[in-house]
Amino acid sequence: MNTTRRGATRTIPPALSDDALYGKAALYARRALEAKEVDAEDAYQLWATLALELLGKFALARIHPSLVVDPKNSNSMLEACGISTATAVRTIDANEVFLRLKHVIPGFNSLAYNSCKDLADRRNAELHSGHAAYIGISLEVWEGKLWHAVRLILQAANKDLEDFIGGAAAEKEELINHLSHLKCQSALQKIEHARDNFSKDADGKRRAPKTLEDQRSQSGERSWWHLYRLTSGRYARYWTRQCPACQCTAVLGGDKDYEELTDDQEEVSPGYEEVETTYSPVEFICDQCNLHLVGTDELSAAGLSGEIVEVDEREISYEPDYGND
Repeated sequence: MNTTRRGATRTIPPALSDDALYGKAALYARRALEAKEVDAEDAYQLWATLALELLGKFALARIHPSLVVDPKNSNSMLEACGISTATAVRTIDANEVFLRLKHVIPGFNSLAYNSCKDLADRRNAELHSGHAAYIGISLEVWEGKLWHAVRLILQAANKDLEDFIGGAAAEKEELINHLSHLKCQSALQKIEHARDNFSKDADGKRRAPKTLEDQRSQSGERSWWHLYRLTSGRYARYWTRQCPACQCTAVLGGDKDYEELTDDQEEVSPGYEEVETTYSPVEFICDQCNLHLVGTDELSAAGLSGEIVEVDEREISYEPDYGND
């Protein structure tokens, strides 16, 4: 009888290894970006969609390799458990990958699933039929949706886009510059998804317009003081802002860049000075639709990245005497 010796090391085949899947996904992502740089948009979409599927399998394999294999293939299930069967591993198709991601990736909702499914269906039509599936498909149709899904998967693995393509593309300045554009596109998808989620109840049914307006009105009664603890960081200043997705009142946190005296101090009260302070927004979060934007690129996509300048009067602080007279 053929048995596995107790204590023997079990090896997961590369087809199911999360490290191997991530590495191959990153390789394909680099090829995708290189294709875009030379305006080969068909190749860009093809490589990017392949990278997305592999990255999805990476996310599943991180939990357990068995989530990546065809459950009807018993040998592949054994391989996923580290038991060699000397047979080829059969993995699940792209649609099944994206279906499973709905259960394991925060924020990977039906909109994200449908976007990924469309990408995979179009890729399959391009590769396995006579249909020229990529003809006439503009970047605006798919690019932002794909990179939004990529970001969701990476965030669940405590990674980001810089981890995925930044280091690998460091040798090519063009690819690094392109990263900013990808972040903006991803942020636009975040806003779209948050808007859609806000408009529906827990059962997926559309909420009444009056219900939405009442929620917006109630949220407007709060100040930044009630909301600042929602942010993941601690910032020098907070402001309330209207959420670009749901129009509720949300919070924006920012860092202090610098301060200086205003040019005209003549009308300032004696013993006081007028100071102009400049802040840079860093993080935005809305607890009504769960929209969360971090960093200049994402905030820029939402129209929230501009410097904030505040002018205040404050009492002049004099240096203490040296005490040596």
